[in-house]
Amino acid sequence: MDLTASFLKLAGTKAPDGHPVLVDVIEGRETPPRDLFWRARRGDRTWRAVRSANLKWIAKEDSGSPAEEWLFDLANDPTETTDVKTTRIDEVKRLRALGKQWEQDVLAER
Repeated sequence: MDLTASFLKLAGTKAPDGHPVLVDVIEGRETPPRDLFWRARRGDRTWRAVRSANLKWIAKEDSGSPAEEWLFDLANDPTETTDVKTTRIDEVKRLRALGKQWEQDVLAER
């Protein structure tokens, strides 16, 4: 949920970006589909993730080690136990590219 956009809408103003998902839920409106992005860095390790519809791509990078990636189909595997990246390579590429573009967009605004 984009809490900042929701709180600003409830206060009578608009956020420069984001969607007031919480307000949509409270008012009974269907929330629009959107991709979700996440990145966390701790020391030399970086985790990245992209959620698009039922797919979730996760990548882990440690300095000096090859990157690891996983792809999960949450509709068929909500507990993320079966990595499907080898059978859905095009989806891995698509989500990896979405994540890269998101990171460039976030950096451009700061």
